[in-house]
Amino acid sequence: LMTKSDTKTSGIKLPSEKEKTDAIAEKARELSAGFNAEVATDNTLTKAEVVKMTPRARMEFFKNGGRLKDA
Repeated sequence: LMTKSDTKTSGIKLPSEKEKTDAIAEKARELSAGFNAEVATDNTLTKAEVVKMTPRARMEFFKNGGRLKDA
């Protein structure tokens, strides 16, 4: 049995609260990663620093000419 409100929202996938907070957290990580990258004048990080990055941040780091430095 479908109520009136079900017919309005059927077909529209609303993101769950977890998806929303994950998206916000990911965006915050990207912004802070970008900020930290600007602070580091030489675009080099230790392997340990790169390992801590999210896959997307790591990809951006190398795409933007980032290099690994010896620890």
